[in-house]
Parts: sequence; structure tokens; C-alpha cells
Amino acid sequence: MTARTTLSPEDLADLDQAVERLLLTGHRDELTIIGAGEITCVLEWRGFACKRLPPFKDLARVEAYRRLVERYVTELRAVGIPVVDTALQSIARDAGYSAYIVQPRLPADWFLPPRLRAASLTEALELLRPILDHVQACQAASVGIDAQLSNWSIKDGRPMLLDVTTPLLRDESGRDLLDTEIFVATLPVVARGLVRRFLIADLLDRFYDRRGVFLDLISNMANYGLVHFTEPFLAEVNARLDRPLTMKDVLGYRRQEWWTWKAIRACLKMEQIWRRKVLRVRDPHLLPSQFEGTL
Repeated sequence: MTARTTLSPEDLADLDQAVERLLLTGHRDELTIIGAGEITCVLEWRGFACKRLPPFKDLARVEAYRRLVERYVTELRAVGIPVVDTALQSIARDAGYSAYIVQPRLPADWFLPPRLRAASLTEALELLRPILDHVQACQAASVGIDAQLSNWSIKDGRPMLLDVTTPLLRDESGRDLLDTEIFVATLPVVARGLVRRFLIADLLDRFYDRRGVFLDLISNMANYGLVHFTEPFLAEVNARLDRPLTMKDVLGYRRQEWWTWKAIRACLKMEQIWRRKVLRVRDPHLLPSQFEGTL
């Protein structure tokens, strides 16, 4: 019997109802979080890993995003990057649509950060090098990529990309094809204008630039308990750069990222309290903070 690659309609409906109950009541007993970013989380549901996206107002927007994700996966595979089977599944809600990025749940020992934590330096560099090759292949094809270590799993010794939630593609004039408002809407209201004006363009540009991708990858290693590999990994990426990165670059970037996300999370926390305690309405977005104590 062929294994299913997507949730059944019934399983999708059950998942969305469980998420809605969490957002309405705060009770999370039905849901298990298996991964978290700064403002996103991945849930296990009946054999699948499911990332809930911000709400969509209409089906046309859902379908436009679905087509872009599918195109992105196709273009990544065309430059030789294995991508975990990925589907966008959506369900109608009273005020629009809920949508999920759905992938098969992979064994815990496939994920790259724990593999690196258990590896020798020689083994770690062997795991890193094909990822750096993939970054260079993307750059040559003008395809963006977020190569953070948590975005990869290892199968049969080969890295597979997990996170394609942000399809990094541009048209012939260099205009980003992603509808960035989908994700800006997740941010606290007080930060949205600043992000639109000052951060979005720079953030997306980073993932089309080899040096920017490598800097982001190296600087975030400390988040996964891999700070001891920072210097040898830095030497490895610098062998592929015309303008080498320094530890000062790495530490400065890490510090900036830490303060930026600390401020955003603090604003989100205040918004959550305001909605629940004052407005008495449910949160519109599924955030890692709703699973505090289980991460």
C-alpha cells in the first residue's frame, strides 16, 4: 500500500479544529509541537509535520501562494537540492482560510543539528560541505535559500531541505514574487510598518547573496549548541568567499538578530495579553509562545 503524502480531508479538519480550540481557550493538550522558529511552530499530527500559516482572507491568495511554493520546490530540485515532499493544504474558515505546509514526519535522528552535536569535526565538515555546495548552486541560478542548520535533515548521508515556507523567487526584473504581507501580518502591529519600510528588502536580499547566506548560517550555530564548530565552519565558508567573514562579523550579526527577535517577541507577548485580557478575543496566529513550557 502506498503511503499517503498529505493529510486526508478529515485529518486536516480535525487538525484545524484542534488549533482553533487552542487559540480560543489556550488548551493545548491535543497538539504536540515538534519544531519552532522565532514566530512559527511545527505540529505533529497523525504522522505528519504541519506548519500553520497566517490566516488567508480569500482562496485566490491561498492558490497564488500554493503555486509559488510548488514552483520553488521545482526550482530547488532542478539545481540538485533534495526537498522533503511538501504540500500546501487549506480549509475554509468563517473569516477566510486556514493553510498548512504539510510534510511527512521524519525520524528525530535525521535532523541536522542533533547529527552535528554527535559528530566529530571531520564528520561535521562532511555534513556541511554539500549544504554549502547547494547554496552556491542556488546563487548561480538566482534562487534564494535559507540554509540555517535547522532547515536540513540527513537521509542516506545526503542533506534534504525541510523549510520552503518562504519561497525565495524573483521575476526577470528582480522583483520578489512572494506576497510578504502574508508573513508581515504575523508580526506585532507596532512593528509592521518598520519591517515593511526598513527590513523586508534587506532580509530577502540576504538569501540571494552567498556571503549573506553563509553569515546567517554560521551566526545561528550557537542556537543549536554548536558554538564549538563556529571557527572551523567559518574557515570552510571563507574558502568559498572572495571577501572572508570574520568572527567580528559573526558576533555582530548574532547580537543584532538576538535583540531584534527579543523585541519582536516582547511586542507579541504584549499583544497576546491585550487580546486575551482586555479585548477578550482569540489570537489570530499560532505562535511558539502558546507552547511555553513544552519546547
